[in-house]
Amino acid sequence: ELSKSNFKQAELAARSELQTIAVEFSRGNWDVAMGSSGSARMLCDILEMSGYSGGITRSGLEQLRVQLLKAGNVRRLELPGLKPDRVPVLPGGFAIMNAAFCELGIEQIQPALGALREGVLYDLLGRFHHHDMRDATVQQFMRRYHVDMRQAARVTHLANRLASQLLGGPLPGAQADEDALQLLERAAKLHEIGISVAHSGYHKHTAYILKNADMPGFSKKEQERLSLLALAHRGRLDKMRGLLASQQDIALAMALRLAALFYRNRSDILPAAMQAHFAGNRFYLMLDPAWLAQNPLTEAALQEEVKQWKDLGVGVQLTEMETQAVLLSAIK
Repeated sequence: ELSKSNFKQAELAARSELQTIAVEFSRGNWDVAMGSSGSARMLCDILEMSGYSGGITRSGLEQLRVQLLKAGNVRRLELPGLKPDRVPVLPGGFAIMNAAFCELGIEQIQPALGALREGVLYDLLGRFHHHDMRDATVQQFMRRYHVDMRQAARVTHLANRLASQLLGGPLPGAQADEDALQLLERAAKLHEIGISVAHSGYHKHTAYILKNADMPGFSKKEQERLSLLALAHRGRLDKMRGLLASQQDIALAMALRLAALFYRNRSDILPAAMQAHFAGNRFYLMLDPAWLAQNPLTEAALQEEVKQWKDLGVGVQLTEMETQAVLLSAIK
């Protein structure tokens, strides 16, 4: 039965499900709303053949509601563009669509071709079989922006090594989140693409490109996190106040900053012994004191790093290897 009370219950149930994503996908977080489901295509066909152009709109849905209530029962529905096999799913599809309009602040939805859904499925299938479209995009960007491949490899390797320690925690067997490490790896490979725009402030150019470029395989949220890490990897950290919201993002930013710092001279020289640990709101970095004595410029840069993180309320403690080893043993 198609009644006001039934539609109200159905729409309230749908809105309740949508509330979990309402903040992230509400109006202002997107430019164009697309409908790729069969129900979206069905609703669009009905509205267009009823004289409503421009896809699915609020006014069109309200007029369709009037017609549904007038029919009173799905068996009496006679709407242009409605195929017989879609009749049973029309009321539910309408209720969900109207709930999405209300909960997410949508004014208009354009129907998407099947290629959109097929593309999403193709991407997910590729990830399942370890052929991730995002990796292909990263490689394409590295070539397009003439990235120094050897430097990118150096920074990526060290950043990954440091992040594994920082995110793994002090307990034996603790492991870092694999998705976080993959994000960091991609950020490290792309952190210098802004140099192709200008060397001065290149990290800002990198951040802009990563946030706004068309990057197949990446979600908007993933691009924003890549952009965030690129912006944080160099320069003063006061610009990141309020942006590094999670402990994980702080640890990833630290790993990338340190990797870029140690390889700023673009050589393969690296301290033979180096370990990192992140507990509470404090980083512990242990280094070979003999190596530091031989590399005073790096030591000075590390001392500056301590000051930068302090401005964000994050402590950084530089410790000689022997002393820190005792500390870690006590924590374990």
